[in-house]
Amino acid sequence: MSTLPTFTRVIDQAFTDTFFDIQSEVTDQILLQTPVAAVLKMSGCFKPKVGGKLISRTVGYGVKTAIDLELGDTLTSAQTELDTEAFWTFKKFGVAIQRDTFTDRENQGDDAIKDYVQRQMEAAVDAAGQRFEALLLGAYKALETGKTMQGLNDMIPLGTADRSTNQYGGLARPTTFANDLPTVGNTWWSPRYLQFVAPVEVNLETNMRALYNSISENTAPPDQIITTKALFEIYEEFASERSQIVMGKDTGLANLGFDELFFKGKSITWSPNMTAGNMLMINTAFIDVVYDPTLWFSMGDWVPEIGTERRQASLLCAGNLISDQLRRHGRLYT
Repeated sequence: MSTLPTFTRVIDQAFTDTFFDIQSEVTDQILLQTPVAAVLKMSGCFKPKVGGKLISRTVGYGVKTAIDLELGDTLTSAQTELDTEAFWTFKKFGVAIQRDTFTDRENQGDDAIKDYVQRQMEAAVDAAGQRFEALLLGAYKALETGKTMQGLNDMIPLGTADRSTNQYGGLARPTTFANDLPTVGNTWWSPRYLQFVAPVEVNLETNMRALYNSISENTAPPDQIITTKALFEIYEEFASERSQIVMGKDTGLANLGFDELFFKGKSITWSPNMTAGNMLMINTAFIDVVYDPTLWFSMGDWVPEIGTERRQASLLCAGNLISDQLRRHGRLYT
């Protein structure tokens, strides 16, 4: 007959063995169970980086000027600054897995232990996935400080004050906008914006087309559109070209069970975490979810809670969402 310490170690080991057997499957399950995380995963945005406190990217912003010449003219010898560095910090989050001695006792026997472990792991995986999705569309953070992971609302701030103050990647945002375009400051360090023209049902496609073209400049168009359920349904009902809402590049989202339409062949999906009356257009080629593979939905050790019969382990993550070309993204807003 097993003593309590021996049985506790058996349960500890059962959790550990189960988790390492399914870790890669669990990670994919977490990232593919919610719409925005799935969009980024299917678009190849996840980039590993082992160790370190900071994530850095070289940001190109300077442009050399060519001039017309005739005999006797002199080309300027002034050096043009072409690049600068942006920095983000690794953020961490985790989900606790808890158990207690009395529940352990109730689940003795190989089959009972297996079911017990499976149920606890499923709950932790679901909580981790929901938290990650919420972070991707979480509240705006003014600076790189703080403990909360940054997301799309930091990359493309919603409020007119937020888009023209503070920093992103340690670089100051533009200070002045006119007609939704940056005019003063680091004008190259800004997404594109457009306010919906009412009524939305009539002007939605026109507004989407205008923002899409403003972002792309006929060179690098958005490849993913994320919106609310309400705007998704308006587009589905009122889009004039019925063929374009169902035909586009196969992104795999429909196979995962998510609703998906298309605009100019680019995927549109919706998330319950999106701000009402808003639509984001992003180019995933300029978005990285940088994560540390040594601490990415990784299970920690079981630790007793002092003075109780409970034990706790955690699924832990370190990473952040970044973009080094903000002008490749945009927001439609009410």
